[in-house]
Amino acid sequence: MKKFIYVLAVILMSSSANAAIRSIVDWDGGANPYQPGNISVSGENLKTKCSAACPGYDLKVATCPSHQKLVSCSTPGCGYYNKCVALTSDELKNRTSDPLDAIDVDEVYNQIVEEQKAEQELKDSINDIKSNM
Repeated sequence: MKKFIYVLAVILMSSSANAAIRSIVDWDGGANPYQPGNISVSGENLKTKCSAACPGYDLKVATCPSHQKLVSCSTPGCGYYNKCVALTSDELKNRTSDPLDAIDVDEVYNQIVEEQKAEQELKDSINDIKSNM
């Protein structure tokens, strides 16, 4: 019986050794995204409906400087295409400050460090009490 299992294992291993491994780049379903042409690395067609319908908008724009605002493409289904537009004078006057600008990062950091020191001192005190019992 052991001989049979050994022979079966050898046969299975030898047949699986003939199996070809195909790179995902080679298996492209008909359009390899890494080939030069009008196809991006992700496989999408570079000249899509949204890129044609939203001139001046870009997939890579996600944030804007403080004197500009982020505007999304109004074409249905293309809201992920954005661009930065300068704020109008009315928008600049009525602009509310970003609440995160009021946070003093150094102060928050120092508070965290102090809390961690206090916690460590408490742990050390508890360990001293336990060791003295």
